Amino acid sequence: MTAAPVLLFSVMLKDEAPAIGCGYRFVFVKRGRKWVYLLSPWTMRACKITRRVWDALAPVEAAPEVLARARQALLDSHREPTRLERQAIGGKT
Repeated sequence: MTAAPVLLFSVMLKDEAPAIGCGYRFVFVKRGRKWVYLLSPWTMRACKITRRVWDALAPVEAAPEVLARARQALLDSHREPTRLERQAIGGKT
């Protein structure tokens, strides 16, 4: 069984993910069958929401150059990455 891919999305959040904040945000996303895990590449805050809520947000997948900058921000954070962060960077889980 392989892990779900972690992709970068642009999404307009209201109060669905208070740990990340409100407004337009870039977030790393790992989608599961029931839950969607969100990680902000700049604040390093993570949370999870239900798949139904995620689908209602109408997210937009980010361009590859934005994904590269966000991955670099994770690498430059100078701390041990979590498992979700390692998947976003592209390292081993």
